[in-house]
Amino acid sequence: MNLAWNDVKRYFEEEPTWSNEHDLYWYQYVWQLLDENNLTVCNSLVEKLSVYSRIYAMISIYKEFCSAAFEESPEFLSYLITDDVSKIVEEEVDDEEEQDIYKDIYNKLIEDSETMRTIFDILQAKLGITETYCSLWTTCDPVELRNVDEDGDELETEINTY
Repeated sequence: MNLAWNDVKRYFEEEPTWSNEHDLYWYQYVWQLLDENNLTVCNSLVEKLSVYSRIYAMISIYKEFCSAAFEESPEFLSYLITDDVSKIVEEEVDDEEEQDIYKDIYNKLIEDSETMRTIFDILQAKLGITETYCSLWTTCDPVELRNVDEDGDELETEINTY
């Protein structure tokens, strides 16, 4: 089974960083790259947990980038993914002790920096380091970069002609 973008899009929509939702473009692009590398395939419960850990990692990467680049502290509602993972485990496994084992596996997966490293490696192989950075930057929409006042009203700009 392959988790398509439409199967997971809601997790990214529930984690907006910018009001214009341009971060979804980045998430969708990265998901496409993961799909091309067969990292969205899940034929077992452990593989499904791995795919969900990649969703978690993608959101973490984007939020960490925004935090570093713009001194923003975007909220990460990781419990939304974790709640769904718990439901998936409970639907597929009857034994409560075994459910706990699978939930522990997921928690170890999301703490494993190798998941993020894999995503970065795929991005860098496709884009290179500069374009990887640019792919994140171009989707950002911090207020300080917009030509609007605090109320969101367009500011007048003067064009200097020489």
